[in-house]
Amino acid sequence: MISGAVNPGNSGGPLIETRTGKVIGVLLSKFNPTSKTFHADLQKLSETGTDEVKRLARLIAELDARSQVMIGSAVFVQDLRDFLLSKGVTP
Repeated sequence: MISGAVNPGNSGGPLIETRTGKVIGVLLSKFNPTSKTFHADLQKLSETGTDEVKRLARLIAELDARSQVMIGSAVFVQDLRDFLLSKGVTP
């Protein structure tokens, strides 16, 4: 688990050690603190609620879309190298 700004499209990107500048891993995914149900409920409210509820639902959805998720996962380079070697692949 890592802590950093991880966004859609970052998967496969390098995880860099800031002190040395060396690649130490590969980004795999981010953890989204809001669920698909949350987004579906916001969508429904923005379509069917009162005018005030619609505005609030759209505002919440926009704030959620603009916020940075600060938790993600990565595989360390050495673990990836070991895995490839165990499968007969020379990295």
